[in-house]
Amino acid sequence: MSGEHIYDRTERAGQLDRLERALVEIVRLLPSTPEYAAWLPDYESAQSRLQSLRQGSFTDEDLKQLAESIPAILWLHKEWVPPLRQISPGVFDTPEWFDELERCHTELMKAAFDLRSIGYY
Repeated sequence: MSGEHIYDRTERAGQLDRLERALVEIVRLLPSTPEYAAWLPDYESAQSRLQSLRQGSFTDEDLKQLAESIPAILWLHKEWVPPLRQISPGVFDTPEWFDELERCHTELMKAAFDLRSIGYY
């Protein structure tokens, strides 16, 4: 049995569905997120591009370009600190809006990542 699998059109349509759901969710959230609302036009543009691809035919390169057009707005590196709110003296936590944004952003990045590859081993 070969371990190689190339995505077919049906699988790609499912990947686009997943990306579309994630984009709808993040576009819904961004207007209420003070530090990230400026990214809204980028995600709306990706939604438009996704719809254009759905209406016509698309290649793996088209999907890759769509995925690469979706910005990663949460830079998770060792010196990055998410927005924090003080709960009590000396105790801080992320605000609820950020927790929801982070969840949606993670799903969006996973969906975009899937479109960058043509298959798997």
